[in-house]
Amino acid sequence: MIAQNAHPRAIMERLGHSTINVTLGTYGHLFPTLDVELAQKLDNVWTKRIPLSS
Repeated sequence: MIAQNAHPRAIMERLGHSTINVTLGTYGHLFPTLDVELAQKLDNVWTKRIPLSS
């Protein structure tokens, strides 16, 4: 499911985990690109709203 880009919440529900903490505590290391993707999205938001000084 992770390889298919399933959302962690969907994985939690499918596997019957009681909380998202259980899911991420067990499988969190398999989501290494989430932080990279988030950082890229935030960079895109900031660069569109705040002009960079040259």
